[in-house]
Amino acid sequence: MRALTSATLTVLLLAWGCGGAAARSPDPSGARLWTAADLRLLDKSLISEMSGTGVAYTYVLRGKAYGALLLHRETTGDPELHVKVNDFFVVLGGEAEVRVGGRVAGEKAAGAGEKRGRDLVGGMLYKVAAGDILFVPANHWLQVVIAQGEVLRAMVIKAQ
Repeated sequence: MRALTSATLTVLLLAWGCGGAAARSPDPSGARLWTAADLRLLDKSLISEMSGTGVAYTYVLRGKAYGALLLHRETTGDPELHVKVNDFFVVLGGEAEVRVGGRVAGEKAAGAGEKRGRDLVGGMLYKVAAGDILFVPANHWLQVVIAQGEVLRAMVIKAQ
């Protein structure tokens, strides 16, 4: 029941965050479905592109105020902060811990509206596994922590 409630909340928040565009559109041709088979094929292609980095992703949807990417992560990432973008981690497989909030050392700009850090201290640690959805609001530090031998597969939905 938890996943259904989280999924419902995610859909409602995305509709609100994207200005309810889907509700106003008389033409559903902008709709996009990713089947489980599609996601497995995309994940296989990501694995082949990792080239020893332990992380790969590909954008599957980009709009002016939203986007979605498929993420395959086998290693812990650097702390990151998106100034104006909210992230919804929809966990498709594997497990990880995601640290949200706290203070970062070694902060540096990493592009428009994005920062990276070296070490993240404090904040809340969320354990996520297949079927979970984690919302990380804009302007909050986050770090995906992967335990030895674990893999995280997720669709990360981004909305302003």
